[in-house]
Amino acid sequence: MGSEVIHELLLSFVEAGANVLRLKGRGFLGPAFFLTQLSHINSPAMAVLCMACSQGIDAFSQSGLYSNHQDIAPRYSGVLLGLSNTAGVLAGVFGTVSTGYILQHGSWDDVFKVSVGLYLFGTVVWNLFSTGLKEGRRPYVIPVGGSNSLGTWGYIEAIREIEEQFQSGIDKVHAFSVYDDPDYFYDYVQGLLDGLEAGVDSRDIVNIQNAKGLGYAINTSQELKFVTEIAATTGIVLDPVYSGKAAYGMLKDMAENTKKWEGRKILFIQRASQP
Repeated sequence: MGSEVIHELLLSFVEAGANVLRLKGRGFLGPAFFLTQLSHINSPAMAVLCMACSQGIDAFSQSGLYSNHQDIAPRYSGVLLGLSNTAGVLAGVFGTVSTGYILQHGSWDDVFKVSVGLYLFGTVVWNLFSTGLKEGRRPYVIPVGGSNSLGTWGYIEAIREIEEQFQSGIDKVHAFSVYDDPDYFYDYVQGLLDGLEAGVDSRDIVNIQNAKGLGYAINTSQELKFVTEIAATTGIVLDPVYSGKAAYGMLKDMAENTKKWEGRKILFIQRASQP
């Protein structure tokens, strides 16, 4: 809950023109402060409060792995990505082992000191090497999946490219939702369209069908078998949470409503749900 509150505050601060570096600094130094207090607290309730505040304020610095690469050093984002996916994982391995040794000596204080040290080190590195703002870049907020009106322009460009490839244009879009229900997504898409001032009704441009099955990230044996068979026969890897359920729902609808799809050329757009 604390992270959600901080997330909303972060969005409002950035949209109001707040300095991103200062916000990042709070994201590092805030948790460090509350972790130092844990060593001096005897009340379980206060300890929980400090931990909650630490995790909540940490949301100031959680803008996503790859966007962090772009913020710290745009020219070297590829190198940073490579380091994160190789040497970067060593911290998780050695950190777990080191924590085990520390706890054997019965000292949580040492664990908190290590965490505080990492936060302080991160603050120094961030402020020394952040170059995005210095190069005249102005960061803006795009939530997970690019799911806001600004992020929608990326999808618009993708459709524009597709339209150039299909001179005859495209038909009404068919979408398959993997969580919640179609009404929720019709309203959500309408909000995006309103943000773009498109003057279009969502139900006129997209047909949304339910493909969540048993529920979000919950699969039936048939869905898992489908994902496996697609990978084995085509080499296309679909994930079981998003693209796999969408493709399964589409092919199921094609089998049950043959007239609806008869004679049509179909382009299945797979979102980047895989790393």
